[in-house]
Amino acid sequence: MDSVVLVTQRLSRSTLYDELTRNPESLEENGITRVLRIGDCLEPRVTAESVFDGHRLAREIDTSDPAVPLWIRS
Repeated sequence: MDSVVLVTQRLSRSTLYDELTRNPESLEENGITRVLRIGDCLEPRVTAESVFDGHRLAREIDTSDPAVPLWIRS
């Protein structure tokens, strides 16, 4: 028996990011200087890529601009 599985309409899940960044004054009042997006918040990805995003950010969080990767997975 042959099967076809279609994966369509993959959407980013940025609800938490959107809610956190909706009120920048509140972030500032609470000492939060930035909120970064990784993984499926940026674009739908396979699990390994999302895990790599988290690993990369953990290693590069103290760089001048951690939103810009210093190291890219090939």
